[in-house]
Amino acid sequence: MAVCWSCTQEAGESSFCAACGKIQPGRPRDAFALFGIAPRFHLDESVLEKSYRDLSRKLHPDKGGDPEAFKQMYAAYRTLLAVVKE
Repeated sequence: MAVCWSCTQEAGESSFCAACGKIQPGRPRDAFALFGIAPRFHLDESVLEKSYRDLSRKLHPDKGGDPEAFKQMYAAYRTLLAVVKE
């Protein structure tokens, strides 16, 4: 099992450390997985918005998050939002 770069605890298998919640480098980060949304053609915009807000609180640079991870998350959000709006 991988160790978290931030807290040195067992990180788990997701994109985020199970112990401290920091994003883990080198993990697959497709937009659906990043937001914890099952891949499907019809997305619920309210579910996407909630996931985005929750993830923003973890990744925003003003909250101690990684600016690059925040940029990647925002790009993934914009991609999924474009799908919802179609």
